[in-house]
Amino acid sequence: MKVLSLERLKFSLKYFPKILTQFFVILLTLQLINFFFNQIMVYLQEARMAYKEDFFVPIIILLALVGFLVQSAVKVIWTLVVCRFFIGKEDVSSYIRNYCEQGLIESLRAFMKSVLYGFLLVIPGIVKMIRYQFVVLVVATNGAYQKGDVDALKESEHLAQGKTWPLFVLLILFSLLSLVATSDKLITESPLSVITAEVGAFCINVFEALYMYLLFNDLRASKKDAVRVVA
Repeated sequence: MKVLSLERLKFSLKYFPKILTQFFVILLTLQLINFFFNQIMVYLQEARMAYKEDFFVPIIILLALVGFLVQSAVKVIWTLVVCRFFIGKEDVSSYIRNYCEQGLIESLRAFMKSVLYGFLLVIPGIVKMIRYQFVVLVVATNGAYQKGDVDALKESEHLAQGKTWPLFVLLILFSLLSLVATSDKLITESPLSVITAEVGAFCINVFEALYMYLLFNDLRASKKDAVRVVA
């Protein structure tokens, strides 16, 4: 089963407008939250360069920490919205409330464990971070996890087993696209370019969450088939 799949890309493009139509307000709100924190960071960095004052440094660090937590929560909710689109068992607000807290906890747990491995040896930390990409999806869709029978990090690693390098390439591609779409200008200075960049980032974020969900399902199905063959 290929991580980079033309067929999966076609399915992602097919569902993309449907997700945007159904959850546009929620997705736009999430993007505006990201935009708010990005603009504050750009403003503080420009103010520090203009005034050459060191007191901006602790403010920037504090805001970066707060922004990391908030944007981590935003990414979790983004993933949950896509899960809800396909599962459709309950209204989206209830679905997010049911899984957001645990999804964020597991996401931060995966990040901290990756950092810990990175402190010991850089490459194992990167490998762990790649293999933990499905943690929130496990939280939201795995009944065994919800019963306490499965560890989200171990299950994500299990699904990513043997796919580390293709996943690395996929994540690099999404990261590069996001980097290209990210604006380092204040909206007051260049409104058109900033808005254009934000629209691009918005589409990339939605598409990435959608593609990763479809990949997660394909990996899960391939693992189940492998178990049947062995049995």
